Amino acid sequence: MTSTFSGLEHLHPDFDVRADLRYVGGPKKIQAIKLLRELTKIGLADAKTLIEEGAHLLRDLPLAEAREIAERFAAFESVVEIIPRSATLIAFDPRHPARTRQPLERMRITGPVLEIARGHIDSWPDADPTEQRRFEDPASLRAAADAQRHAWQDAGLELCADLLAFVNRTSPRNPELEQQFREADDPTQVGLVLADWLEAEGDPRGPLGALHHAGANEDAKSLLARHAHELFGPLAPTLEAIDPELDRIELEWTGSQVTRLVLELHREQPGVENTALYRGLLSLPALACVRALELDGAWLQRLDPCAAIPAETLAGLRSLALPCGPWMTVTIADFSPLERLQSLRMTGGWPAWGPLRLPALRSLELHVPFLDEKLVAAFAAPALDRLERLELSFSSAPMSDGWVDDYASLLRELLDAEALTGLRRLVLRVDDGRLDQRFAAMVLDAPLIRRLEHLDIAACPWDAAALAWVRERSAELPCQVQLKG
Repeated sequence: MTSTFSGLEHLHPDFDVRADLRYVGGPKKIQAIKLLRELTKIGLADAKTLIEEGAHLLRDLPLAEAREIAERFAAFESVVEIIPRSATLIAFDPRHPARTRQPLERMRITGPVLEIARGHIDSWPDADPTEQRRFEDPASLRAAADAQRHAWQDAGLELCADLLAFVNRTSPRNPELEQQFREADDPTQVGLVLADWLEAEGDPRGPLGALHHAGANEDAKSLLARHAHELFGPLAPTLEAIDPELDRIELEWTGSQVTRLVLELHREQPGVENTALYRGLLSLPALACVRALELDGAWLQRLDPCAAIPAETLAGLRSLALPCGPWMTVTIADFSPLERLQSLRMTGGWPAWGPLRLPALRSLELHVPFLDEKLVAAFAAPALDRLERLELSFSSAPMSDGWVDDYASLLRELLDAEALTGLRRLVLRVDDGRLDQRFAAMVLDAPLIRRLEHLDIAACPWDAAALAWVRERSAELPCQVQLKG
C-alpha cells in the first residue's frame, strides 16, 4: 500500500526515494510484534503498542528496503502501508577540477513539492532551496522531475542519488596501488606512493598521508577535520556527533588509508541507521584498504558483515573481531573472500557461519554459549591450513553428565577435523559447571593433542577426580599442558 499522493515510487531509478512503514493489520499480531522487535530491537511493550495502535513502525527507509520489509510482514498475512516521504537527486560535473569540492545542484521532492537547491557537500542538508514548486497531481510532478533530470543530463552533468554516491564517484582511485597496499605485509612504502599520487590528484588523502608518515598527528587531525565532508560525505556529521559514553568509533590511519575501523554502536545514530552507517563507511575510498575490523552491537544481527562490503576490501582484511553481546547471532555465510584474514575473534555472541575457508588464518578465538552441530560443521572443510592457535570458550557446562552426553562427541568431532592438522596451541575454557574424568579423557585422547605444542586447560572446572587424572596423564603428553594452580 502507498500514500494518497503516490507519485514518488514511480520516479526514475536515479532518485533516492525514502519511505515510512505503518502497520495496518493482520491476523497474526504476535508474529508482527516479533518481527518488529527483530527489526528495531525495541522492547516488547513498545512493539506491542505500535502494532495495536497501527502506528508508524519505521521511518525514512530506502524504498527498496521498505518493500523488502513489507514482504516479510506479508509472509504471515500482515499488511503494512509504504508511505513515500521524499525523493532526492543530485547533479554534478564529473570533469570538475574541484572534484568533491565542486558546486552541486539537488532536486528534492517531498509530498507534492519539488525544490531545487544549490550548494556544496558541506552545506547540505541545511541549504535553502533556490526554487520551489507545488503540484496538484503526481503525473505533473513526475513530468517536472523528468524535465529537470533531462536538462541536467543535456548540460553534461551526471546524476546520483545521494552525497555518499557523489563522494565515491568523484574521489580519485588507483586500483593498482590500492591492490598493492592490500597485498603488502607492510604497506608503508606503497602507502607513500599512493599518498603522492592522491596529492597530485588534489585529494585531501594525499597531504593527510604525508602528515601521517611524518608523524605529524596533530596536524593530520586538523586537516582531517577540515576535509571530513570530502572524505566521508553525509556520514561526517554522524562521526562527529558520536557520544563516546555510549558508542565507539575509531579510525586508525596508515598514510592516506584507514587501516583499522572500530564500530561499537549500542544505539541508533541520528540521521542514519547503524547498518547503513557500516555499509556506507566501508564503501568509501578512504576505507578501501582497511585491514582490521572490530564490530559490536545488536545491528550486526540485521546483516552479514562480510557480504555487506566490497569483495576487494574483504580480500585485504587481516583481522576481524566481533565482541558481541550474549546470545547475539552473527551470520557470515561465505568466508572465501577473506583470503588474507589471519585473526578471527568472536566473544559473547552466537556464530551462524558457513564453512571456515580461511587459508591464511593463524588464530581463531570463539567464546560461545555452548557447542552445537552447526558450529562443528563450519570446521568440516579442510581450509585452515595455517591455523596455529584455537581458543574455545563456553559459557557454562551442563551439570551431572551433560558435558559427556551432550557435547563430548561434538567437541571430539571438532578436534578431529582435518582442517586442524596444523594446530599448535589449543585453549579450552568453560565458565561454569563441573567436568568429569570421562570428559577429560575424551579431550586428552584426541590425536590432535599429540601434535600440539601447548594445551591450556587451566580455565576448565574439573572435579577433583578429573583434575588428579589430568595431572597424571599430562606428564605422558609431548605438549606442554597448562593447568590451574
